[in-house]
Amino acid sequence: CRLGVEAMARMAGFVFGGLILTIIVIIVAVSPEINLVWFEGAVTNDVKGFFEFFIENIFNTTEIIPFMILASYVKGNFKTSSLWFCIIIGALFLVTTFLTYTVLGNYKETIMFPFYTVAAMAEKTLTERYNLAYIILWVFMAIIKLCLYLITSAKAIRNLFVFKNDTLPLVFSALAVFVLSTIASQKIGYVNAMYSFIISGVPIMLLAVLYPAGIFVANRKKKGQNKGEI
Repeated sequence: CRLGVEAMARMAGFVFGGLILTIIVIIVAVSPEINLVWFEGAVTNDVKGFFEFFIENIFNTTEIIPFMILASYVKGNFKTSSLWFCIIIGALFLVTTFLTYTVLGNYKETIMFPFYTVAAMAEKTLTERYNLAYIILWVFMAIIKLCLYLITSAKAIRNLFVFKNDTLPLVFSALAVFVLSTIASQKIGYVNAMYSFIISGVPIMLLAVLYPAGIFVANRKKKGQNKGEI
């Protein structure tokens, strides 16, 4: 995190390449197990349930927040980068959901990590225990995502308050994550409460309104101070 956005992006590029390769191998390995009957059953869900699932996943995609705060660091056209992000995430979501439904069927409702189970079935191919590769990639993705949010938090704090660099904001953000993680590890109810709060959309809506408002107020104060000094 201390090395900044560019170093994190380079690392993320390698992990993303590994993820794509892993998913391709999983698709090839479990293709004989695909049963379209389960997929047809999923399509017939009621409209209300579909839109609830749709809204939940939009609010669960909290990467919207880093996009908003780190937009100035994007090289090239920001709109183009955002569009490609949405296309890639959408494609990955469709592929993983399709495999989960058509390979596991109703069994997916009884397990916590359905796609991990799909990945575990890839060990039937020449590669033994291929689900371990998926676990390693998942850990790397978690580290990168945590780093992304810590950098985003540090940049947001610097936009609102006066700091020479990202060091102290990163320390404050890391301590906040440590405290919340420690609390969450004590009881599963705390984890569920945090997750429910995140997917409720409240954090995204608050940041979309309060964060720009905070920057506006901070800039007005800075302009006032500059005029006073003049």
